[in-house]
Amino acid sequence: MKRIKLALFDLQHYEMINVLISIFSDPNFSIVFFTSKKIASKIKETSHEDLKYEFIIYEDFSSAKSFFNSCEEYILKNKVDAIHFNTIDRDYNLVWKLIKNTNIHTTTTIHNINTWLNAPFTLNKIALKNYYYRKKILSKSKAIVVTEELFISYIRDKKLYTKDILTLPYTIKSKDINHKINKQLRIAIPGAIDGNNRRNYKFALSVIEKINHLNPNIKFVFIGGVFSSEGEQIFQHINDLIKKGCNIEHKFNPNSNQLFENEMSICDVVFMPVKINFKYEGINEVYGKTKVTGVLYDMMRFQKPGIIPKEHVVPPTITTSLITYTNEDNLIEKILTLENNKELLENYLTYAKSNSEYYSTSSIKKRFLPKYVKLFD
Repeated sequence: MKRIKLALFDLQHYEMINVLISIFSDPNFSIVFFTSKKIASKIKETSHEDLKYEFIIYEDFSSAKSFFNSCEEYILKNKVDAIHFNTIDRDYNLVWKLIKNTNIHTTTTIHNINTWLNAPFTLNKIALKNYYYRKKILSKSKAIVVTEELFISYIRDKKLYTKDILTLPYTIKSKDINHKINKQLRIAIPGAIDGNNRRNYKFALSVIEKINHLNPNIKFVFIGGVFSSEGEQIFQHINDLIKKGCNIEHKFNPNSNQLFENEMSICDVVFMPVKINFKYEGINEVYGKTKVTGVLYDMMRFQKPGIIPKEHVVPPTITTSLITYTNEDNLIEKILTLENNKELLENYLTYAKSNSEYYSTSSIKKRFLPKYVKLFD
């Protein structure tokens, strides 16, 4: 096959860009990134010897319009063959203009299935305008990319999209992690601490406080930045519990992924207190059915068992390494059991390591890359 010049666009999700880097680390591709300064810094921090890349960085321009004009000029001047939009959640009109003016192969990752593929039942002018441009963007896409294989059946059954659908997970397993169980159970809670109502921090902190009274040796580690006034209130609650003696830590470094990787590597279990139902631009989305949380795939990336709500639909490839709960008391009982039964915890870790192979770089590359290249036939 001829060498493909590929542009990758994302201003938000480094982890998913890292997946794309792993997939396209191939002599048949040359890459340019249309991205943010933060993501570019993290890419440069990680060595990808097989990949030659350039950057057009959003913050280097005085306006969004100038940034997109520069991307357009680069595509036309350097005869870029294709562009993959990994996250589009703003500047929809400018994205559409870029696609229309360059007329190259386009693929788009869909993070919120209903928001992108279902017409909104709303009079909200912003939501309607965004949907108008989303529809335009998808009309030019050779295919869409979803983050979970289960979503393909949902989309096809509801006849939401008729062209090709490819799958790439939110994160990828790139290396084996040899983990020794901690003397005291160590539970990681990764993700932004904010007020977007996607995580039930009130529930999680209530559970942590009650567990601390029963077994103060169990450690809970929050790994993520604090955002918005609502996030500050949640963070204050965390600090109040620390002052009361709860075994809680908070870790975050906005400029590097190394701290996150270290903490995820040394934890025993990952706790995901997600709210299943939420709204995006007033449109209903359901975790496990129309949207994924990256935490689920972080479990596979770091080969860790996970604790999740029982109602969350999960792919069959990871069910054996998941511990589900129905309510607060049920969750407390299961966490205490993990602390007291190291053999059970070891079994879950073994299942997690085995399940993670489906999400390894080689496995995903084998499933994705031939389908992507075929789009150019």
